[in-house]
Amino acid sequence: MNAIIIDDDKRVCRIISGFIKTDFPEIEVIATAHDLLSGYEAIVKYAPELLFLDIHLPDGTGFDLLEKLDNIGFKLIFIT
Repeated sequence: MNAIIIDDDKRVCRIISGFIKTDFPEIEVIATAHDLLSGYEAIVKYAPELLFLDIHLPDGTGFDLLEKLDNIGFKLIFIT
């Protein structure tokens, strides 16, 4: 399973990536992003199966990002 982490705090992205690598080796973090635009671009480019999404981002909310997507074909875990 591939995953993307979107959180404005780079430290949080590293921590979550570490937990996933250690405890869930079947999940590969294929990208991280730190705002809505780069998050949207990563989702479109990589089509993840799993998304870890922060609710509060510097340029909007995780809900704003979800509204921009035509198709949500991934499982979603909110992180905040």
